Amino acid sequence: MRSAGVANFLQERLGISVNGVILVSVVLDLRQLTFAAGDDISYILYLPTYAATSLFHNKIANKPANLTAFIKEVTDFAEGEYALALMKGDKLDAAEKDHIASKISAYTGLNKDYVLKANLRVSEPQYTEELLRNEHLTVGRLDSRFTGINQRLTSEFSDYDPQSSAISPAYTATFLNYYYNELKVNKNKNYHVSAYDAEGFKWEWKHNHGLWGNGVYPPNTGVDLAEAMSKNPNLKILVLNGYYDLATPFFGTEYTLDHLGLEKNIQSNITMKYYEAGHMMYVHPESLIAFKKDVASFITNTNK
Repeated sequence: MRSAGVANFLQERLGISVNGVILVSVVLDLRQLTFAAGDDISYILYLPTYAATSLFHNKIANKPANLTAFIKEVTDFAEGEYALALMKGDKLDAAEKDHIASKISAYTGLNKDYVLKANLRVSEPQYTEELLRNEHLTVGRLDSRFTGINQRLTSEFSDYDPQSSAISPAYTATFLNYYYNELKVNKNKNYHVSAYDAEGFKWEWKHNHGLWGNGVYPPNTGVDLAEAMSKNPNLKILVLNGYYDLATPFFGTEYTLDHLGLEKNIQSNITMKYYEAGHMMYVHPESLIAFKKDVASFITNTNK
């Protein structure tokens, strides 16, 4: 989300126009990730990733043969029937609620009774805890193909990310070796490998753009990207998405980009790519190859 803001800042404040921006596993509108009370947008945008994850873990009856066709079907349901049902709130009648719960259960493998108890609204930490509860496993957030041991089988929410636990030690050891032994950084200095470790994400979230002046939480830099693209119609955007990313779900990214309000003649400046992997799609060897090819091609073409 910072890349979108930086591209517009460079253009507006410093007179520097960029050829292209590459957005990897992106969220521009943080509202999408909040599962805020009274706001149903997160539930709608997460549903296709729940479905892809459940398909991967063999939780879908009559398993579809084609992942992308299945995702398209679920996405159509999410932005159609499901969105309309949630919009009705407490006015949704029992018969329609039961119908929607049946569809959600079929698409996610979650028990219909569980979906009804959740009032058709299952958050990401609820989903990752519930999907494989009977196998005593929890599902990854950054990459939902990963699973980990669930030692709190009565918990409503997952309390750790198996993907992060699986790969972080290798990344940390490799980087610190480079940091201290190759770059020769003073070993009295500590490198914080996570914002949680350093400051606990005590960041300044205000966004000084738009109607409210100083901005409100959560911020949205989609407006910055739209402004940059409108004032520089040569600006190209490459967006890379993982189907199994529960941190920044691909449908949320699609929704944001479809709501930038761009003129028709620059909408084609945005290219979307998808990988059968998660937030860090490059940890999946096949996706890494495709990722490298897509990025290299984009850089070469935008430099012309």
